Amino acid sequence: MKFQAFWPVADPAATEGQLIGEAIDDIHHVAARHGAKITSHPTFRFMPGRLVPGSGGADRVLVAQATCEPLPPRPYRAGKANP
Repeated sequence: MKFQAFWPVADPAATEGQLIGEAIDDIHHVAARHGAKITSHPTFRFMPGRLVPGSGGADRVLVAQATCEPLPPRPYRAGKANP
């Protein structure tokens, strides 16, 4: 299974290395919010925002792709509110 995430480049003064470093720190959290666990080192590329659906009009985005596996379902009990 592949997981893909992207980050709009909001700071044009940031270096590509800085942006990739921030994405590395964030990608596992992003994947978990989408019910996935990253299982490989992600690859990164910069793309024009107009080529990335959902980029919100950003001029440039950082795109990450990695293999992943689905997280097990969370153990909710029927009829019980989450704490």
